[in-house]
Amino acid sequence: MPLTPSFGDRRAGVVVALYRRAERKLLEGLAKAVAPGVGHLLVWMRRLLLRFSLYRSQVDRLIADLDREMEPAVVAALMGAWRDGVSAAAADLDDFDDAAVPDEHDLRRLIDDTLSAVRETHRHVPGVMGNVYRRIIDDAVQAERSGANIDRAQAVQRALEAFARRGITGFVDVRGRRYDLVSYVEMAVRSAVSRAEIDGYFARLAAAGHDLFVVSDVAGSCPLCRPFEGRTISITGSTAGAITRDNSSGRTVTVTVMCSLAEARERGLFHRACRHTLRVWTPDDPTPPRATRVPGEIRARRRRQRDLARRVRERQRMGFIAQS
Repeated sequence: MPLTPSFGDRRAGVVVALYRRAERKLLEGLAKAVAPGVGHLLVWMRRLLLRFSLYRSQVDRLIADLDREMEPAVVAALMGAWRDGVSAAAADLDDFDDAAVPDEHDLRRLIDDTLSAVRETHRHVPGVMGNVYRRIIDDAVQAERSGANIDRAQAVQRALEAFARRGITGFVDVRGRRYDLVSYVEMAVRSAVSRAEIDGYFARLAAAGHDLFVVSDVAGSCPLCRPFEGRTISITGSTAGAITRDNSSGRTVTVTVMCSLAEARERGLFHRACRHTLRVWTPDDPTPPRATRVPGEIRARRRRQRDLARRVRERQRMGFIAQS
């Protein structure tokens, strides 16, 4: 059957759970570190400033622990997705040869790129937490000195809640979209999982001597993918133009190869959350695979579920602050 990318739903969960736990620890640690306490304002402020280095060390240790847990989880997710793609290709091949070993070069490169992208967030987090720590102190001092009807505890709590609503932000993807820490890691890993599935599928086809695949037709597809629907594409780029092949019945089949996989990806095919399925092309089955058509009401329900999940995560962050 054709490969339908999973969008990382099944494989990315372990990694996302790690970052949700880390986010909780960071928020709880911040709330404890800036607790308003009692006594003179300047004494409280100096005490917190003197403890800043200790706080940063705690954040650094948490990130180091996260880094050690993250790597094997990401590697396992991508290797599992790769095997899923290889298995799907094997199921599609009538001439499947178990001795033909797919080249894992693309998988190793994808693992390295994904680890680098996720680790980039680790370098950013300590700075964010340090800036928030100092900002909360400044907000509390200004509020108490202004004579406004707000005490130190209220000022600290308001600042913590404002930060919790936003989350640990400052992460931007290649299209300029902004994310909080957990959402960014989830996006990066889910995208990598889908890529690993597709790359595994193609690697298995190439190892078996197949160079062509065909892209499905999807209702309501985006402008990036639409030009590729029903078209035949070369995995390696070595097959081009109109080609003629004889199928098992002796009938001649002619197909035009649109472009290479590399060019199709550069033009937008298999972008993040792309819904197109793919299948090996052979003269015995020259038609494009039919995609599972997702009704509009189901897509709308999924969007509502994603919006609800974002609101739930925001409430959870608020809860982490309140419990500390």
